[in-house]
Amino acid sequence: MVDRCLNPTDCLDPEDLAEIVTLPADDPRRRHVDTCPRCRTLARRYRDFLELVPLPPEADAEAAGRMLRQRLTTALPD
Repeated sequence: MVDRCLNPTDCLDPEDLAEIVTLPADDPRRRHVDTCPRCRTLARRYRDFLELVPLPPEADAEAAGRMLRQRLTTALPD
């Protein structure tokens, strides 16, 4: 089993994770995700990506955008 889990050619396609993470726990593809370190990490990252994490109250996205634009304008020649 360990060899299979460490061999990406036997792992599931990352594009299928959206479907696989919703499958019942006894589905073979879901069991693979739950036992394979590579697929388990991909699934965790997929779930993290989907979670909406609000900006902290002190974050100022508009100011950060202005600062980024200013630095890019300064750093990049015309």
